[in-house]
Amino acid sequence: MEAGLVTIGQITAEAKCQSVARNRGHALGVWSLVTEQLYMAVCLKKCGAMAWVTRSGDEEFWRVGGTALEQACFGSRGVPGETSSPEPPNL
Repeated sequence: MEAGLVTIGQITAEAKCQSVARNRGHALGVWSLVTEQLYMAVCLKKCGAMAWVTRSGDEEFWRVGGTALEQACFGSRGVPGETSSPEPPNL
């Protein structure tokens, strides 16, 4: 696989991270290249939670992880380590 080439698998993994993190109250920033097989994004709401996507070698399958996918955001409200979904906004 060519270095720097964005794949559908990578885009799908990043979208999954964005969706799960958003459901937990996070607002992930821009995806940053760490290594050829690792990208990460950090919550912009001051909690500092991170999400990442990675793959091994020339695999096409991307794995996802990070605290932004496991914990609710406490950058604007909530408690660090809280695992429930944030309250829906009052409309």
